[in-house]
Amino acid sequence: MEKKYEFLDKLFIVLTAITFIIPGFKSMDQKVPEMIYLSSIQVLISVFILFTKNLNYLSIIKNKSVLSFLLFLSFSFFSLFIAGNKQESIIELGYFFTIFVTLFNSIILFRKKNIEFYCLLITFLIFIESFKVIFEFWKRFDYQNPLIRSQYYAGFSANVN
Repeated sequence: MEKKYEFLDKLFIVLTAITFIIPGFKSMDQKVPEMIYLSSIQVLISVFILFTKNLNYLSIIKNKSVLSFLLFLSFSFFSLFIAGNKQESIIELGYFFTIFVTLFNSIILFRKKNIEFYCLLITFLIFIESFKVIFEFWKRFDYQNPLIRSQYYAGFSANVN
């Protein structure tokens, strides 16, 4: 039964891996569109895993990475009670939960897979991301009149550093 869904496993891994090349859609922060995309993909993957894979979820939860992240999520949840900016804390906790679900789903999708293909894929995607960052810099940088502390370099926090 697992062989039947081999293509979908690979497709979901690739869709998760390309999260960082999602366009910003003129958003102030690139993180928001990426997290919307990532959470949407993780919902699809979770439904796929739930209905197609017969797994012992307790064995996956015993994974040291999953346990560490669960501990981190627990501390993050309890920090909501003492946070100064509760709205931002809830948003960040949602981001952390999405990353946890991504980790959990990735562990399931990578089980019994040939890792060389995925190493090559990740290397290629890192090359694309590097090129994208350099391209965005070249679009904005003027070699004749360089702006050293331009607001174009600022992110969501408006910090040009």
